[in-house]
Formats: sequence, structure tokens, C-alpha cells
Amino acid sequence: MLDPLMNTYPEDKNFEEIISYIRKRNAVEIEKISAGTNPEVEKRYDRYVDYG
Repeated sequence: MLDPLMNTYPEDKNFEEIISYIRKRNAVEIEKISAGTNPEVEKRYDRYVDYG
């Protein structure tokens, strides 16, 4: 999902930390969405179901 973002950083030792952070945050956010614990996604889903 974030491949375009990952491709903006060169494969360089200077960028290893930020690339690692992005991958970890992406995994955490995907897990939150899958578990139904992401408040932004849940709010949008509720609006969609109620008004869609």
C-alpha cells in the first residue's frame, strides 16, 4: 500500500531508520483497521452505514 512512499527513499544506510519506521507504522495501522480499533475508519464506516 505504501510502496510509492517507500520508493521515494533511496536504499541507503541514512534512510534505513525512516524506512523501518514507515513499515512498522503501516503494519500497526493495518492491524488496527483489521481489528476494528481505528477510530477514524470506524467513524467513516458508521457514517456510510447510517447514511449511505
